[in-house]
Amino acid sequence: MNFSGMDLNCGTTVLYHAQAALDKGLIWEELINMHLRNLFSVRMRLGMFDGDPETLPFGSLGPSDVCTTGHQNLALEAAQQSIVLLKNARSTLPWNKTKKFKLAVIGPHGNATQEMLGNYEGIIGPSY
Repeated sequence: MNFSGMDLNCGTTVLYHAQAALDKGLIWEELINMHLRNLFSVRMRLGMFDGDPETLPFGSLGPSDVCTTGHQNLALEAAQQSIVLLKNARSTLPWNKTKKFKLAVIGPHGNATQEMLGNYEGIIGPSY
């Protein structure tokens, strides 16, 4: 198991595999402690331990604040602004020249729509 510089795992990999990785020597206690220090120092700087959480700046946020139309529009705008278009100079890209391509999505997550939500998609209803 390799944390690859990340302090937080939002899935279940660490939950299910960290003990086995620790037992095999793939990770070690000081590495875990380093990541915990990083996580909790950020939480402390955010004031998450300064009294009643509901009185803190983000303490009143709840499920109704997740996946709102405004947030979805902001995410769409961020995605649109981050698109990179490549010119196929010197036929660098592996495209079949007999077909006309308008857009190509290349990479391991090119068609991984669920994974691209990044595990921060909020509550997904049956109509999604």
